[in-house]
Amino acid sequence: MNRWKRKVAWAVLGALGLTLASCVSPAPEESHSSPDIVASSESSSSSQDHEHAFDRQVATEEYLAAPADCDTPASYYYSCECGEKGTETFERGDPLGHDFSASVATEEHLCSPADHHDRATYYYSCRRCGANDPSRTFEHGDPVPHVFDRQVATEEYLATPADCLSPASYFYSCECGEKGTETFVHGDPLGHEFTAQDAAEEYLCSEADSEHPATYYYSCSRCGKAGTETFEYGDPLSSEAFLEFKVLSESEKTCEVVGMKGSSESRIFIPRSWNGYSVVSIKEYAFENRFFLTSVYIPSSVASIGRSTFSGCFSLTSVYIPSSVVSIGDSAFYDCSSLTSITIPSGVTSIGRYAFENCSSLTSISIPSSVTSIGYYAFDGCSSLTDIYFSGTEARWNAIEGRRYIPSGATVHFNSKEL
Repeated sequence: MNRWKRKVAWAVLGALGLTLASCVSPAPEESHSSPDIVASSESSSSSQDHEHAFDRQVATEEYLAAPADCDTPASYYYSCECGEKGTETFERGDPLGHDFSASVATEEHLCSPADHHDRATYYYSCRRCGANDPSRTFEHGDPVPHVFDRQVATEEYLATPADCLSPASYFYSCECGEKGTETFVHGDPLGHEFTAQDAAEEYLCSEADSEHPATYYYSCSRCGKAGTETFEYGDPLSSEAFLEFKVLSESEKTCEVVGMKGSSESRIFIPRSWNGYSVVSIKEYAFENRFFLTSVYIPSSVASIGRSTFSGCFSLTSVYIPSSVVSIGDSAFYDCSSLTSITIPSGVTSIGRYAFENCSSLTSISIPSSVTSIGYYAFDGCSSLTDIYFSGTEARWNAIEGRRYIPSGATVHFNSKEL
């Protein structure tokens, strides 16, 4: 009964927060009672009746809520004096700070992708949290290889311009604008433009002669190719260098051709003037027996062709006589057996004796109505002469002295200007 009363007393004391030692000294005879039972009862009673106050900041591993990181210090749970851990936290210490020493080449750290000229760049990152350092980058990998598959026909990529025969060619390019080495053609050839007049040897069509200047082919203004159309350039062939002249009058500044300087020139172009003197005549025998002569051009300044001027020139095939000539001397074209036709210009009044004797190839001749006399045997030996074209009337023809020296087999055509 006494033991039971003690237990009740202990329970009351525990509810009041008192210990057995402060309230009652145990009886000596009760020292054999079980201390475990008493402690257990005390603890259980205290735990059930204690009200926590979470106001203690104990920064130990036991109360750690979140460890410190790069930006935030460590946080701990507030605790009660009894050691119980609350739910509210407090911070203690400093953030760890970033360690931007990691070089990780992944998408989240990419600063600029690789292109055809540069490698990719990445931000250095924090070894702890992975955050990027915006102020520092590193390169990684290789540039993107060029793909030259674009056809851009602009001046920048021009390889060769178009010419007359070929279209322009351009370099293939990459999407980045880089120029490759392979080419493609674009557009059409320009085609020839035969408008250039270049009097060079390579374009010569025909050389100048005593009657005509040299002719040249038009050439392409782009490539220089010779065309098919021609143009004239220069003057008819002048023979001044190998002709001999004689002054007739100092006051009138006139001269005449007297011969050749031993030249074997086949085509003769007699100039209108020589050293400031007008050439007005060709002296007799000037070109006698020059068998290599094939053509002669007489300028409009000449008024007379002398005696036997071209006698014996059996290779002569072409003679130009200007309208300024008024007389053809005796035997002027004697034995010019290669002449086939000749035109005597209006203005000539007399044809000398034997003027065309033995011109055996002569088939036709034109005589103007201005002629009043034909010397005897003027056309003797002209065995091929069949047609005479007279520009006047038959009556006018019948009035010409010496008309009977025309070969009987030749037909005279009146009022005609034809050869």
